[in-house]
Amino acid sequence: MAVSLTTLSAGCSDDNSPAKSLTPESAPEDTTPVVPINSDKNAYFGDLHVHSSYSFDAFLFGVRAEPDDAYRFAQGAKLNHVGGFEMQLKTPFDFFSVTDHGEMLGHYRAMADPSHALSKHPDARAATQAKTREELQTAFALAKEWIRPGPRQGELNDAAVTQSSWAEIIASANRHNKPGEFTTFIGYE
Repeated sequence: MAVSLTTLSAGCSDDNSPAKSLTPESAPEDTTPVVPINSDKNAYFGDLHVHSSYSFDAFLFGVRAEPDDAYRFAQGAKLNHVGGFEMQLKTPFDFFSVTDHGEMLGHYRAMADPSHALSKHPDARAATQAKTREELQTAFALAKEWIRPGPRQGELNDAAVTQSSWAEIIASANRHNKPGEFTTFIGYE
């Protein structure tokens, strides 16, 4: 069985020669460089979607771990779960990224801090101290109002909080990056 491939060259060449037929016999030798195969065939494991207390949703679910805590956990340290138990990976990760939400980055932490001006907002207590199902529903409804287009969007937008939170996320990733051993990625959702 003969295989014939026709190359369409209309508009792709300066010459006016007709399209050429390519058969297995006339095909040029493969000149693709050979990439050496990794003899270890390493597989690397990690997580690229992790939220810390800097994300409003994680904060509302009781997460108080900071980016440094998350990176230490990824490298094998123990971490307290919001459910009241301690957790630890059986095998540390090879790579990791704390990817907190870009919206209201660090704002819930600021609202929960009595020394920060955002803690004086009339809804700060409802947003940061929710415990019951109803309170959590109210807190998520507030978050939705502050994030989605509408009259309250951006009401709590404090650029200084966003900037300092983002700077800390970057610094944390850089502190924990260990080339050849543990790779961190700087990112957000």
